[in-house]
Amino acid sequence: MLQGSIDINDELLADTAFELDQRALDKVRTFISTLAENEATCALQYRNHVFRFTDVDQVRRSLERLSKDNLHEDEQLLKGEFQGVLPKRRTFEFKITGSDQIIIGKITPAIEGVDLINKHLHHQVEIRTMVTQVGDGRPRYLLLDLPHWND
Repeated sequence: MLQGSIDINDELLADTAFELDQRALDKVRTFISTLAENEATCALQYRNHVFRFTDVDQVRRSLERLSKDNLHEDEQLLKGEFQGVLPKRRTFEFKITGSDQIIIGKITPAIEGVDLINKHLHHQVEIRTMVTQVGDGRPRYLLLDLPHWND
């Protein structure tokens, strides 16, 4: 995620941020804010991967890109129909009611029995999602729980 915060590509940041727990994201923001306030940089290493802020300006840019004004996360209820689910990949397609728009999203690891969705394809349902968008980039959808079907 830190790499995405210093890159100019909004898609990279969105891809890493959208599955991250809100509390973890807030902790990262707090850490980077502390670095910026103290005009400090840091380097982190995990196994063979190393991340490094090269200067304080890069820390400030990272903080700006991770700000709530740039990285938006909102819980949304969506009405429509599941078109399909890939249980192993934990991805879904969902057609929004009243439009031809089909969104593609991921399913939170907390949900068990994901393959149950495939038994309710093309049934009208309301789902609860977390929508993450960086700047004007493409929104990412995360299914937060299994919906309740009326059958």
